[in-house]
Amino acid sequence: MLYLTNSDMLSPQDAQKKNPLPKKIIRPSDASFPHEELGKRLLATFFNSTHALTYMLDRADIERKYYHGEHHREDNFAALLFTIFAVASKSITDEPAVFKNADDPFSAGDAYADIVQPYYRMFQGPVSLEELQGMVLFGFFQFISGRSHPAWVILGVTVRLALDVGAHRRRPETPTKE
Repeated sequence: MLYLTNSDMLSPQDAQKKNPLPKKIIRPSDASFPHEELGKRLLATFFNSTHALTYMLDRADIERKYYHGEHHREDNFAALLFTIFAVASKSITDEPAVFKNADDPFSAGDAYADIVQPYYRMFQGPVSLEELQGMVLFGFFQFISGRSHPAWVILGVTVRLALDVGAHRRRPETPTKE
């Protein structure tokens, strides 16, 4: 197991250097994103409904990065965003674009999840906070999609990766000026 010493989690850039994508996997930042109106609707749906159950993301930070186009430049954020879209798609039933198969009402979000599934499967070493958040949401997506076995596998791997980077350790308190 790999342990980091005297540090928090890796920055997204450092994590991407440590875990380069194999050539055959499509980079999440290069994948086709939903049109802007649907993207905004999916973000709003996620933060107004699902986020209350999985409160672990900073809405202002996610929206700022989305509106500044960081999902086209950074794979970690793009993967997290696709996972948010997949989870939010489960709550939207009137938008055909969220369904992988128009005849299957349970396929909402599957097209977005298919983009990130190979990306999240390849992690073996230190990961960033965005990658951990994305993997937790991906496990949650699998669970709400009725696929509990893969959900537990993903969440188990996520816990191991979080332990590897020391997410369970308390930070030393820094003295404050009084």
